[in-house]
Amino acid sequence: MGNIEFWRLGKVVTVTGLSKSEIYRRMASGSFPEPKKYPDSKMNYWVSTQIIDWQRSIFGADEFDELLAQ
Repeated sequence: MGNIEFWRLGKVVTVTGLSKSEIYRRMASGSFPEPKKYPDSKMNYWVSTQIIDWQRSIFGADEFDELLAQ
């Protein structure tokens, strides 16, 4: 599936097109991946593959792959 990256909230907003508040709303409802925390830090990050898998589940794998190919 490619390289795994650790994304901060700004990158997740850019990649998904969702606002920060919408991301947090969806996390609260259990419909968006939860962030992880760096050890010994308050800093959150999302695992890129989890966000990509979430997008695939929203659009459907075939449609999502077509969008990526454009």
